[in-house]
Amino acid sequence: MPILPELHEALEWWHSHRPYRGDNVFMMLDDTIHCYHQPGAPYKHRQKFMARLCKRAGIERPFGFQAIRHRRAVDLYKQGPRLRDIQLWLRHESAATTERSLKG
Repeated sequence: MPILPELHEALEWWHSHRPYRGDNVFMMLDDTIHCYHQPGAPYKHRQKFMARLCKRAGIERPFGFQAIRHRRAVDLYKQGPRLRDIQLWLRHESAATTERSLKG
């Protein structure tokens, strides 16, 4: 999967500076322990994950994982890769689905 150099660098930094060690890149950081939450454990319930991150960052219009995926596909398309390559990256069965995704 294509990854931007800036993202790769940020993930490398996070891997060496994260407060909890383990195999997970994305983990619970809140120190509040309850039955669905253990600090340092992987996320099991992600429904509100992006909303919380957006709120922390002061973003007025929250977005989710699908918006990030769509944004990356559009950026790739603008850089010139063929539609078929983006279709494979997105794992779409149909090129028509990819085209709809790129039009937005």
